[in-house]
Amino acid sequence: MRRISQFRDMPYISPYEDFSEIRPGTSDKEKHACGVVHEILSLAVEKRTLDDHLTHFREEFRFSQQLRGMLIRHPDMFYVSLKGDRDSVFLREAYQDSHLIEKNRLLLIKEKLRSLVSHSRFPRRTTPRTDSAEIEKTESKYGIDAVGR
Repeated sequence: MRRISQFRDMPYISPYEDFSEIRPGTSDKEKHACGVVHEILSLAVEKRTLDDHLTHFREEFRFSQQLRGMLIRHPDMFYVSLKGDRDSVFLREAYQDSHLIEKNRLLLIKEKLRSLVSHSRFPRRTTPRTDSAEIEKTESKYGIDAVGR
């Protein structure tokens, strides 16, 4: 807990500033990396992404090899979901009780489309179409064995 408060008390390092002078492995570099990840997540529509997607930026932003460990070390900023095969990273300040606080307009449209697609337009049949009467009808119509018996 003390480490988190010390990290929070460090001066802010903008993710847009030149970071070539910051030495790797220092707390300043970690502060910069946290700022970059925070900015990337704040620009995302759902304020989350996969851990794998962040590692694609490793070379450009000179992230350390322990990017996932850095995200886990800062639970006040990021939530890392370890469910499934791939880890998801959430911007903690954008969520409250596992719900996005302020939804982007594009996200609202996406949810509306998902709800429309999930409802079927026509009711499903309760019996399968290929029952024995249907097979016999097809066989007599074409004069062949339709199912390959």
